Amino acid sequence: MKDDRTISLNEDTGSSATDNITNDNTPTIDVNSTFNVNEGSRYIGSVISSDIDGDNLTYALSGRDASYFNINTDTNTLEFKSIPDYETQKHTHDITLNVNDGLHSAYQDVVITLVDLAEPPILSDFTKTIDKSIPIGTVVGRVR
Repeated sequence: MKDDRTISLNEDTGSSATDNITNDNTPTIDVNSTFNVNEGSRYIGSVISSDIDGDNLTYALSGRDASYFNINTDTNTLEFKSIPDYETQKHTHDITLNVNDGLHSAYQDVVITLVDLAEPPILSDFTKTIDKSIPIGTVVGRVR
């Protein structure tokens, strides 16, 4: 990508010069290569990128698990598209983050591991009749 612009040197004489600015630097990505994310959390981590040439940057995700994720460009964060649940989906995801300045690209492979959280059991429609004369400490049922 080449950007031509004219810079006025002297208003009185009408002198001018052309300054050619060349995009010859690859953008950089500052993101961890591994993340451990608790189930139930969409937020994964920050994605910081820059380009010394000052070019506008675009992001893309690729890899076998890219469809599970988004890059939120408003907050510069990597996120799950939906709230992850350890019991119902994959536990480890592999993606590649790409940042492009219109000419050059930088890539970062990222591994995201979903962490299982202890969840209390949920009892619904549970009824048990207990004789009020049983001794304290007697087991009256089990939850599996």
